Amino acid sequence: MMDSEFNAHLQRPGFRLQRIELLNWGAFDSSDGQVYRFEPNGRTCLLVGQNGTGKSTLVDGMLTLLVEPRTRNYNVAAGAGKRERTIETYIQGAYKRTIEEYDSAAVEFLRPRSKLLTALLALIHAEELDQAFNLLQVHYLTAHGSDRYYAFHNQGRELQYDLANIVNAEAVRSQLKSLGYRVTKRFNEYHSWFTKQ
Repeated sequence: MMDSEFNAHLQRPGFRLQRIELLNWGAFDSSDGQVYRFEPNGRTCLLVGQNGTGKSTLVDGMLTLLVEPRTRNYNVAAGAGKRERTIETYIQGAYKRTIEEYDSAAVEFLRPRSKLLTALLALIHAEELDQAFNLLQVHYLTAHGSDRYYAFHNQGRELQYDLANIVNAEAVRSQLKSLGYRVTKRFNEYHSWFTKQ
């Protein structure tokens, strides 16, 4: 079998996750500018690790990118309560619950009053078609909870370049648009962009 035939045989059909990037998502803290990456490269993978190492946090990042906010539940694999993890706790970097006096639980945060942005990016690729697109969400705290931008790009992108030096929500939309992203605040519009692919 020739090399090209062998490589074609190995290709998986359909769009598959190549890479997910996380910036200030839960305990994946990027206060120092680090962007965390997980790269299954379109293959089946198994997440393993001790409790508290970020497995559910990574899965919840994918859920955030793909599932409408009102219907998604975080940390389902661990049987967590519906409000145990929220987008706000992920933005703030909740990492520890302690039992205080009178048995009430207090949550400790890496970014308790942070104005830092939280961002998730997924590169989705179809090997057979040699087509790719990026899904990007940027979340931030507001006086009344949180808000977000949904974005879509039909080429491979990276957070470390696309959000470099962006520290406030007002600058996000214009920065992403200047890089060729489609940007919206509506999940339905964002969802339609990637389902058309």
